[in-house]
Amino acid sequence: LFYAFSENYVLPLSHDEVVHMKGSVMGKMPGDRWQKFAGVRSFYAYTMAHPGKKLSFMGVELGTEAEWASYKGLDWHLLENEDNRQLHHYIKSMNAFYNSHSPMWEIDFDWEGFEWLVPDDNQNNVVVFIRRDKSGKELVCAINFNPNVYEGYRFGCPAYKEYVEVFNSDAVEFGGSGVLNTTPCPVSWTESHGKESSVSIRIPPFGAVFLEGRGKLRAKPKKKSADGEDKKPAAKKATKKTTAKKAAEPKVTAEAAAEEKKPRAKKTSVKKAAESKAEEKKPAAKKASAKKAAEPKAETKTKSAAPSVFKVTTENAALTAKLAELKAETAPAAKTPAAKKTVSRKKSSETK
Repeated sequence: LFYAFSENYVLPLSHDEVVHMKGSVMGKMPGDRWQKFAGVRSFYAYTMAHPGKKLSFMGVELGTEAEWASYKGLDWHLLENEDNRQLHHYIKSMNAFYNSHSPMWEIDFDWEGFEWLVPDDNQNNVVVFIRRDKSGKELVCAINFNPNVYEGYRFGCPAYKEYVEVFNSDAVEFGGSGVLNTTPCPVSWTESHGKESSVSIRIPPFGAVFLEGRGKLRAKPKKKSADGEDKKPAAKKATKKTTAKKAAEPKVTAEAAAEEKKPRAKKTSVKKAAESKAEEKKPAAKKASAKKAAEPKAETKTKSAAPSVFKVTTENAALTAKLAELKAETAPAAKTPAAKKTVSRKKSSETK
């Protein structure tokens, strides 16, 4: 798959591989007769599951061992043999399965339709991959190119609850040995092939298994410390408190939203009415407070007025006394000039 999606490919079991002394597909398979038929079944299943469109050359479905020749017809007489008839039935069933499962063909030219699960098991000669359609539906394909049976072959997979076998090339009706997965294969939280969850299945010799995921795997259990206790119990409590707090928050939010939905005009009118009432109350309060404030000041002035009047009266009396003294002292001096003036007047009259 290094360049599988750089172009649109057709995957042929072409006549070029069954002519010019190259032999037929059946003739190229190793092993005994049973292994040869099993090899054809697994190889055809791998071709159908691989990304790209398919082309089969005539005669493959018959299991012919002779090389194709242009001067004669196909070996239809081979269908008289049971194993050839079973192979013919298998090719028909495989084609029907291909048509009825969109993950096998809907996305053939993009990585979105293909994912490797086991690409590197060269010791067991097993490959496992996923085919996927546009809606996300998946089909797991496991192909064994080895004559060994694998019981409990584990590989990483998506976290479904279980996998159910939907097609097996080793079914007895196709001439196989009957190594099937008759019951659902449970998925567990066991890491494998770079994935957190994995499944264990049976893989037949020279066989192909197709599986569909069903259900959803339970939540992954949290890791425990060496003493067997959860690593972060405090975090759990905090999470519970936070969850409870968050659950209570929407109620407050709903009330606030209800308040916000009320007309603002009503709020404004109510507010103005409250303010006007407050203003009406304020003057009376101010007058009362002013009156109360004025009363003590008046009393203070009345009390403080008596000492000031007494002080002024005393000072005036002292000044009056001093003036009287001064007048008494200056009185004779004042009369002397006047007397002199009278005498001078008398003398002048006498002279006249």
